[in-house]
Amino acid sequence: SYELVSVDGDTNVTASPFNISADSAHIFLTSALDHEAKVSYELLVRAVDSASPVANAANTTVTISVDNVNDHAPVFTHTATGVSTADTVSEGAVITSVSASDADGDTVRFSIVGGDPGEAFVINPATGAISRADGPLCAADKSTYHLVIRATDSGVPPRSTDSSTFTITVTAGNLYNPVFASDLTRVTLLETTALGDYVARVEATDDDCGD
Repeated sequence: SYELVSVDGDTNVTASPFNISADSAHIFLTSALDHEAKVSYELLVRAVDSASPVANAANTTVTISVDNVNDHAPVFTHTATGVSTADTVSEGAVITSVSASDADGDTVRFSIVGGDPGEAFVINPATGAISRADGPLCAADKSTYHLVIRATDSGVPPRSTDSSTFTITVTAGNLYNPVFASDLTRVTLLETTALGDYVARVEATDDDCGD
């Protein structure tokens, strides 16, 4: 017959997640396993023969490894739901960041999956930092972006979680001064020019969008 003598050196085998059939020697589970809690077990199994009056016995060790199953999706851990930035922010400048954790201990990577059709923003897949990209950004054209951020773990198969909307509010920056097309305009008028007659036109431009 067979018996389970100890699990990881503990003879209180009823507290372990394993047992053994005395007749067939089949080792079976008595409770669920969790890779995050324990990755391996060492079982001491004894076989006893039916000799009489003195039975003979032998011991063997069975090592059981618990493989990880990707049973947890990433969970976002940042608390902010939005941020404000000027439309004059430099390309590559970090505006904000998001974060996420994974209970399986897997690496988490980030991506923007919605809310930014013009690609005004980009996210660092490893750090979650959101930066100004090279797409158009002008508060006069679009002042609010509702980004959907996706966190994907490195488990097999990978699992993902999409954030609730992360809002970026774009304000109008004033980085540039107006510039006249000409530094000097000369106009010659007749002395008979009437009040209200057209005299000249001067024009200036401003590189700030919407100005």
